[in-house]
Amino acid sequence: MGDIFQEIFIRLWELRSFINPDLSLSSFFYTMARNRIFNYFRDIDIDEKVKQILSAQAITEVEAVDSHLIYAEYQKILQNAIGQLPPQRQRVFTMSRIECMPHKGIAAELNISVNTVQEHISEAIKFIKAYFNKNADISINLLLTVFVLYK
Repeated sequence: MGDIFQEIFIRLWELRSFINPDLSLSSFFYTMARNRIFNYFRDIDIDEKVKQILSAQAITEVEAVDSHLIYAEYQKILQNAIGQLPPQRQRVFTMSRIECMPHKGIAAELNISVNTVQEHISEAIKFIKAYFNKNADISINLLLTVFVLYK
């Protein structure tokens, strides 16, 4: 705030040749001071908004990087779990959940029944749940929602 008063006096000094001695110096001084103070608070408000925006962006970028890293790590765990399934179960699970094939299509392609396809998928999901319980520190329900059931 002390800078404001110093700026006002400097500005008065710079404008001294334009000041009309017949008019009230106090009203001129008051108007200058009021405008400088308004500008000061406007600048503070703008600075705060800029700081808030920048800090929010920084947090968002950090969260995005963290989320990407976590997602990549859980994808690795999922791939490891799928890799440990028996070959036929692995094929059925991959065709269903990763390639998004319908059960009838999987059954026709592998020459097995639709019930067998459903059984393989059910057993694969049970195994993957157990695998994640051992190897990851995330809620299994959230994990299954993200990685397995809706792929």
